[in-house]
Amino acid sequence: MGGPCVLLYGARHPGHAAGLIVESGFARWDAARVVAAFGRAGGDTLADFAARSFGGEPVTQDEDAKVFGAFGPRIPNDEQLARAPHNSDLNTYGMRLVTQLDILDQLNRIESRTLVHVGELDPVTPVGAAQEIVEALPPGIGRLEILADAGHFAWLDAPDRYWPVIIDFVNSCSPS
Repeated sequence: MGGPCVLLYGARHPGHAAGLIVESGFARWDAARVVAAFGRAGGDTLADFAARSFGGEPVTQDEDAKVFGAFGPRIPNDEQLARAPHNSDLNTYGMRLVTQLDILDQLNRIESRTLVHVGELDPVTPVGAAQEIVEALPPGIGRLEILADAGHFAWLDAPDRYWPVIIDFVNSCSPS
């Protein structure tokens, strides 16, 4: 949920940040778009697993693992996953909020330069979601970067191409 948080911050505090980075994010949950992206990534069976999983229906541990495994060419290992905060008590409630999210109408208030960065193979926050963000921003504010051959965890898939884009953007937002 980092992307929507960054976008809401930018909309609620226009011009406060020198720049915003939305990595693998969305401003409007579009279940059909996500399910279609999982279908492209792994076929109809995977699309069904994703539809049920993201729709709040029960999935088996194996089905859930297949959905997560399709997030991109590389996924975080157990050690990397262990570093992320977890609160399983919030999963159902949080996913319900995610599926209701639509903040596109607020993005026109953002005044900070905004990098919207996405892996071209990302099924959970597909390229279409990134394009939608940039289109909703005021003209000249958004910069869309699509990382070829990368998924949801683009920094793992192509670190040699990922980090230069991020560093260049941060440097371009820093005062001289």
